[in-house]
Amino acid sequence: MKITKYLLLLLTVAFAGVTFTACDDDDNESLNQNSIYVGSWSNASSTLTLTPGGEYTITKGDDVTVTGTYYTSSNPSTSNTLAFKAADGKFSVWTINSIDNNSFTATITVSAYPDFDDENLVTVTYNRVQ
Repeated sequence: MKITKYLLLLLTVAFAGVTFTACDDDDNESLNQNSIYVGSWSNASSTLTLTPGGEYTITKGDDVTVTGTYYTSSNPSTSNTLAFKAADGKFSVWTINSIDNNSFTATITVSAYPDFDDENLVTVTYNRVQ
């Protein structure tokens, strides 16, 4: 009887070890690689460039350039946000209203810039630079 209890305990421990062992997460690639967002986009007032490594540059005219990092979901078809953190620590969050390979429209829903307020949400449209 002791052997049966010992084997049952051993089997339970082995089962628990196999059950709670996790595989490597398949989504651990760079959050921005192969993203539909990667590339250069422009509108009438600025150019936005997003790299696969998660860096961005926004250029407005000849004298204003903002750089930093951006974040998306690892599955951009189900994600509807882009989060930007500038090198100076300021941030903004854009809710993507629509996107395809040629253009996207987004509403800036959060911004650390002083002239922005939540009652006056700004919607922007960018076209892919070919």
